[in-house]
Amino acid sequence: MDQRQDALTVPAAAVGSDGDGNFVYTITDNRITRLAVKTGLADNGRIEVTEGLSEATPVVATVKGVPPPRTAVQPSIVSEKT
Repeated sequence: MDQRQDALTVPAAAVGSDGDGNFVYTITDNRITRLAVKTGLADNGRIEVTEGLSEATPVVATVKGVPPPRTAVQPSIVSEKT
């Protein structure tokens, strides 16, 4: 597979897709927020995010079972190094 050095990637389960495009859920002010992203290469359960996300933005690990946007949550932050 092609590889890009220093690419920002997230778990494949963290990326959703619908009629509006690809997205991830983040936590902003302890509330669920939907964030539109553009994706690139995918491999080994990870997807490259080419636009819409910074390395400093926390991402919810999976889109399955996430409460609706603006729902208040108490996040548990886990740092992932890849």
